[in-house]
Amino acid sequence: MRLKALLVICMIWVLAIAVFYPMFLGEPAYARPLNACPNGHCYGAVYWTNPILGAIAWVNTVHLYSVNDGVNHISEELWLIDNNSSHTCYHNGVAQGGAWVEAGEATRIGYSGNWYFWGDCRPGTSDYYHWPYQPPSGDYGQAMEYVIDRGSSSTFSIAASNTVTGNLLFTGTSTSNSMSPNDIQTGLETTNNSYSVTHADNDYFTHNQYHGTNGAWGYQHNSDGSIAQNKPPNFYWNTPPHSSSTGGQGETTCC
Repeated sequence: MRLKALLVICMIWVLAIAVFYPMFLGEPAYARPLNACPNGHCYGAVYWTNPILGAIAWVNTVHLYSVNDGVNHISEELWLIDNNSSHTCYHNGVAQGGAWVEAGEATRIGYSGNWYFWGDCRPGTSDYYHWPYQPPSGDYGQAMEYVIDRGSSSTFSIAASNTVTGNLLFTGTSTSNSMSPNDIQTGLETTNNSYSVTHADNDYFTHNQYHGTNGAWGYQHNSDGSIAQNKPPNFYWNTPPHSSSTGGQGETTCC
C-alpha cells in the first residue's frame, strides 16, 4: 500500500510539473493549433517595400493539395501590392487595408488539382480571380516566369510563361486599377496549415526583379527583403539576393 501511495504521489507531482512549469517560464502551456491561421491566411513569403511599377519572379510549378471542402486553398505566387489603406479593396465585404494584383498556381475551391491563376483586388472593389487552365504534367518541376507590370495609369498587365519551353501560359489585364504599388511579395499562402487540410511540395523562387519608378528593371540585390512566415508555412533563402546577381533563390515548405 505504501508503494502504491508513493507512486500515486509521484505521478501527481509529475503531472503538476508538466502543466505548471511552462507557466513559470512565461511560456504558454499549450501549442498554437496548426490550423490557427490569422484571419484565415498563413504565409511563408518574402516582401520588399518600395514604390515600384512592376515585378517578376520565377516560380516552380509544384504539386499542391487542399481538401475540397469549399473553404480551403493553397497557392505559390507573386503579388504586386499597394499597402495604402485609403486605396483599400474588399474581400467578402471586409476592407483589406490595401489593393493588389497576383499571379501563380493554386488549388481552386470547388475543383480538383492545381490551376494557374491571376487575380486582382482593385481599390474600392472586391477581389476577382481568373483560372486559365490546369498545369500539364510536363510543367511540374519547371520554373514559370510571372510578370505583373503597370500598363498605363489605370491598368496592370499580367503574363506567365514557361522558362524551359518558352511557351506562353496566359496573359491578363487588370483594368480600372488606380493602385500605386509599394510592395512586392512572393511565396506561399494557405488558409489552413494543417497537413491533413493543405500541403505543397517544396517550391523555389528565383530571378526576383523589380520595375523601378525610374523605368528601369533590376534584380533584387541590395536587400534580402523581409520574411513573413507562420511556421508553417516557412520561407528561407538558399541563396540570398545580396549574394546573387539574379535575385537569389528562395524556398517554401508547407505544411
